[in-house]
Amino acid sequence: QLPWLARLAALVDPRGHHTPGAAEFGHLETARNLGLAVPDVVAVGERIGPWGALQSFLMVAELTDSEPLHEAIPKLSATMEPEAFARLKRELCRESAAIAARLHNAHAFHKDLYLCHFFIDKTRLDRLGERLTVIDLHRLAIHKLWPDRWRWKDLGQLLYSTDGVAGISRRDALRFWIHYRRLTLLKQPKRHAKMIRWKAARYLRHNVG
Repeated sequence: QLPWLARLAALVDPRGHHTPGAAEFGHLETARNLGLAVPDVVAVGERIGPWGALQSFLMVAELTDSEPLHEAIPKLSATMEPEAFARLKRELCRESAAIAARLHNAHAFHKDLYLCHFFIDKTRLDRLGERLTVIDLHRLAIHKLWPDRWRWKDLGQLLYSTDGVAGISRRDALRFWIHYRRLTLLKQPKRHAKMIRWKAARYLRHNVG
C-alpha cells in the first residue's frame, strides 16, 4: 500500500512517476542516458484509481551469464591464473570507478551502491569496458545541493561491501579511488577519503551489531 500522499499526487499529476515501478523505469532511463549499462526494460505499467488505488509493475530482462561481483570475484580468484586475475581486477577497478564517476559527475547518486549491485558478464571477461551492469536503481536521485553527502554515502557503501570478500585487497580499493579521483577532478581528496572511510566503518559497525 503506497502512502496517501503518493496516491493524491498521482491523481493530480498522472505522469509524475509516483509508484516504485514507474520511478525505477525513469531512473533506468536516466542512467542509460548517462551511458551506463543497465538492465533492459521489458515492460512497465501503472494503474491510478479508482478511489485512491495506486499500483505499478516493472519487468526487466534477465542478465544471463552474469553474477554479482561479491560472488564472482571469489570464484574467479580461485579459478584464474594469478597474473590474469590481477589484470582483471585492475581493469574492473577502472570500469567500476568510471561508472561511479559518470553518475556523480552528473549529480546522480545510486544510494545503494554495494558491490552486489554490479553484475559482471562472465562471457566478456576479456572485453574492456563492457563487463559491468548496474542494477537496483530504485533510489537513484539527482542532488545538486550538497552532493558530497551522497558521494560519501555511495562510496562508503561500496567500500563497506568489499569487506571480507575473498580476492579483494586494500590495494584494489586504493586503485579504484585513484581512478575515481582522476575522473571526477575531485578537490580536497583527503577530506573525501576520510569521510568515505568513516561511512564505511559506520555501515560495518551497524552490520556487526
